[in-house]
Amino acid sequence: MRRKLFKTSKFFGNRELILLASVVVIACAFLGLLVYDLLSSNTSYSAGIPPTSFEGKSGFVKFSSDEEFKNFLLKTSSSAQPYYGVSFGTIKSIGGSSERQLLRGAETDESNVRETSAVEPERYSQTNVQVLGIDEPDIVKTDGKNIFYAFSANSYYWPYYWDRYGFNNLKTLVLNAFPPEDLSVKNKINDSGQLLLTKNNLIVLSNKHIRAYDKESLNLVWELKLNKSSIIAARLYNDELYVVLNKVLNYYNPIPIKPLDNVVFKPTEVYYPVIGTQLDTTYFVIKLNPSSGSVLGKTAFLAPSSQTTVYMSKDNIFIGIHYRKTEYEIMKNFIFENSDLFPKKLVERLSVLDTYDISEYSKLHELNTLLQQYYLSLDPDEELKLRNELNNFIKKHNDELEKTILARVELPNLVLKSTTEVNGRLMNQFSMDEYNNYLRVAVTLGFGDNSKNKIYVLNKNLRVVGSTENFGTTERIYSVRFVNDKAYIVTYRRVDPFFVMDLSNPEKPEIRGELKIPGYSSYLHPITNDLILGIGKENSNIKVSLFDVSDIEKPIELDKYILLEYWSDVVNNHHAFLLDKKHNIFFIPGSRGAYIFSYSDNKLELKLTLEERGVVRAIYIDDYLYVITREKIVVVDEKTWKRIKELEFE
Repeated sequence: MRRKLFKTSKFFGNRELILLASVVVIACAFLGLLVYDLLSSNTSYSAGIPPTSFEGKSGFVKFSSDEEFKNFLLKTSSSAQPYYGVSFGTIKSIGGSSERQLLRGAETDESNVRETSAVEPERYSQTNVQVLGIDEPDIVKTDGKNIFYAFSANSYYWPYYWDRYGFNNLKTLVLNAFPPEDLSVKNKINDSGQLLLTKNNLIVLSNKHIRAYDKESLNLVWELKLNKSSIIAARLYNDELYVVLNKVLNYYNPIPIKPLDNVVFKPTEVYYPVIGTQLDTTYFVIKLNPSSGSVLGKTAFLAPSSQTTVYMSKDNIFIGIHYRKTEYEIMKNFIFENSDLFPKKLVERLSVLDTYDISEYSKLHELNTLLQQYYLSLDPDEELKLRNELNNFIKKHNDELEKTILARVELPNLVLKSTTEVNGRLMNQFSMDEYNNYLRVAVTLGFGDNSKNKIYVLNKNLRVVGSTENFGTTERIYSVRFVNDKAYIVTYRRVDPFFVMDLSNPEKPEIRGELKIPGYSSYLHPITNDLILGIGKENSNIKVSLFDVSDIEKPIELDKYILLEYWSDVVNNHHAFLLDKKHNIFFIPGSRGAYIFSYSDNKLELKLTLEERGVVRAIYIDDYLYVITREKIVVVDEKTWKRIKELEFE
């Protein structure tokens, strides 16, 4: 190919050609080392250049045969460029501050334990999730009588270091929780991870396996071992377990395709994009029977490995995969749009180059070589001007480089229905939301002074039908919450703009209200249709804000409370938040203890503090609040707000 492009050149002399050839040889050797590193390493890298565009194309198709699959991988591996981006190879369970400060707690008043009228509780809390009715894994679960606590799973670096270095103190405690006077450690298993609870089984998801234990006996019911794959997300819905995994492509032994030891995909069951070759990872969506571990449905597709976000509605699973393109397309467009600035032969060569079935990275390399040839023919003044023109054009189109691939997997049969890509990057799962068959997506584009934000509205075919204007320039999204046909978004850099979006018309979403206040909220929780709670930071301290959004054009911060805390797990993990509407209170953990706030009469009141170290979660059963730390569990009567029981873990 290089021979075709560069055999004759009026711009190069022999000395320049020799120099260029040397550079090319060194570059090729370097590329070879990178590819070898990708193929021989267990590290999850993502391809440098995925397909140039999914939107407007025919999307994904399945491989027709094993041979086609092998040939595709052979072609892909020959041009793959590793991207040293975000690695997400393990499930991380964040639960509590990394600092273990010795803090004193109040004495327990066991005389305040009330007579329990019934053994069965009337109510108990569930894990705080994005979509009501779709459970998410966490380190604490309850069935109203027992509390299941993944005791060793609340370190930020768990389970990677525990498993890697062979520590054997992984355990999940089963606590007899109700009535509170019977609080005790009922049982335990030497296994730990993210937990899900079904009617009969406790599901444990780790970076090595998925296991189900009988809730009562804790006997192992079934097990699926991960086969060099990683769990990205899991959901429990309608008594069915959905697991999303990824696995780096095995170029040397691609068949069989086994994300789990007992789950095999045929190549003809795997989708791939009809354009582009830079793909290095298989994404799997598997539906399991939580009672038996049997596979109820599955699908898989190829894509680059990078920061991945999963959102599940009651109708679909949406997977967002962020990646960054090269500047090839932008540079190509600049040359074609300004062809009068370049020799005709260069434009013709670029036209031929654009038709080659090679990676975008390779095309960029060849295009840069063409430009370097041309620069050598210009005097310094002309070269400087042209370089600036090109650089300015690239900056104007910089938003087009950062992309998020979106894939819609339809429930309940797990069919990959539609794919597309949008500009920008997602913050987390709350950046996506489905309402009335429309997907709303909130993204940040660019960085620093060049950053801005946008909401896209997409139909069932994942085609953009509407979008907001850019907002929050020079800032990035810190929190998002979609509530029916509204969206509440906080961006931050110097101040905290709280935006209210009207999404009632999918084709014309618009910004209706804005409020600028100090600090930022990194988690938003709707208490009612008119009240939104924000938890974040102001001047390095934890801030709690209560917003009135009854007037869409004039949101108001009704009240705020600044804690003498620099950290709360709620800032990073919505599972750490608990709302109890019966008592108009909410719980957040901090580095110094537990904080229970009242929001009655639209006022924030610090109802109770528990000075305990390592607070991770809280649940309620009837009118008792169970505060769980790394060392003990404390029970509080929500009618008197007195400690009534404590239990230290061994």
